Amino acid sequence: MQYRIFINNKPMPQIVDKIDNFCITENNGFVLDTLTISISDSKNSYYIPTVGATIDMALTEVGGNYLVNIGTFIVNKVESSSEHIYLFAISSLDLSKGKDNKMRNFFYTNLGNIVKTLASELSLKVSIDKNIADIYIPYLEQHGTTNLQMLNTLAELFNAIIKIQNNYLGFLAVSNLKKNITLPDNQILSIATNNLDGYQYKGVWSGIWNTEIGDTRILKTGEAPYYYFYSPYKDLLFNIHVESKLAQLKMKQQLRIKTIGNPEIQPGFKLTLQKNTVYKDYEGEWLIQTVTHNYDAELSTNLVATKI
Repeated sequence: MQYRIFINNKPMPQIVDKIDNFCITENNGFVLDTLTISISDSKNSYYIPTVGATIDMALTEVGGNYLVNIGTFIVNKVESSSEHIYLFAISSLDLSKGKDNKMRNFFYTNLGNIVKTLASELSLKVSIDKNIADIYIPYLEQHGTTNLQMLNTLAELFNAIIKIQNNYLGFLAVSNLKKNITLPDNQILSIATNNLDGYQYKGVWSGIWNTEIGDTRILKTGEAPYYYFYSPYKDLLFNIHVESKLAQLKMKQQLRIKTIGNPEIQPGFKLTLQKNTVYKDYEGEWLIQTVTHNYDAELSTNLVATKI
């Protein structure tokens, strides 16, 4: 396997030759990507990057011939032992502007305008699929929550994912995703599945909510008491009124796979397992949420996906 590392925009072959292993984790949404590198040298550390340095990584797949750019990371910690130096880095994305709690209401607008407002306050431009951007939202309350929390919850409710690249926030409907990875049996090293727990919370009725969750249309006006709905989050991110029996979102099935190294596998891709194989119990489409590339003599890729 080949890989390329640039430190502060310059090639560093003296580091590449001494790397024992590294681990790169990529995520959907606002969970920052991470990079850890172990270097087998602590005596000649004059070329080791310091905190604040940028690292650009690119990898080839096992047996591949071309490099796939993974991303830019910023070193946030450097540790050393008697024989190794360890670099810890995070994605260069700055999310500091999205951590303030806000209190406000959105009236008589659509999903696209709300997403653009929230993203612009993070200094991000927006690309949102038109079929969900035009969804009419008469009323939405942001009640003491951050813009990051609001965007994550809107993505969950409208079956979308968030992808951030080059200062653009992509708010993409899962049904419109074009990228698809098919894994044949001979590339899968291990596979397991489990169900994610749902969390039950009270939603507060305020105004009119007229939209769709899955195949169920919800239309309600007037006064109402408390109702329940399910959320994958442990905190209630904003208030919404829905009928109890219509709003119980399905518990998601989660798939964990270890495969031979493939840097082309990315969060936000659809995953399909080959039919009529030893893994036929996992047939169907899955949405890749997290990808981890591990290099230790050989490259392997671990991914976490949820059932679509």
